[in-house]
Amino acid sequence: NAWPSAPWKDARFGSWSSGDTYLVYPGPGSSIRFEQLIRGIQDFQKISLLRKQLKDRNDEIGLLKLNQVLNECSVENLKTRPAAEIVSSVEEVLNQ
Repeated sequence: NAWPSAPWKDARFGSWSSGDTYLVYPGPGSSIRFEQLIRGIQDFQKISLLRKQLKDRNDEIGLLKLNQVLNECSVENLKTRPAAEIVSSVEEVLNQ
């Protein structure tokens, strides 16, 4: 982490954009970047657990649905769809 002298007033650091040099603020503060990292780790764990559960149940339809939505997570698809939309569709399947 490389914080500016007063990150709560101005989060820019030198010529870098606001927050580009750190994930958390000094003290107990978090950041949007850190919270999104946590969200991604949680989703990754959900996917791992769900895959195992679906395999143990021999739920081929569930596995197919999971794999189809995960296949949408590609750099190629980011050219035509916003990342937030792709992530939302994955999370919708995970939460079912």
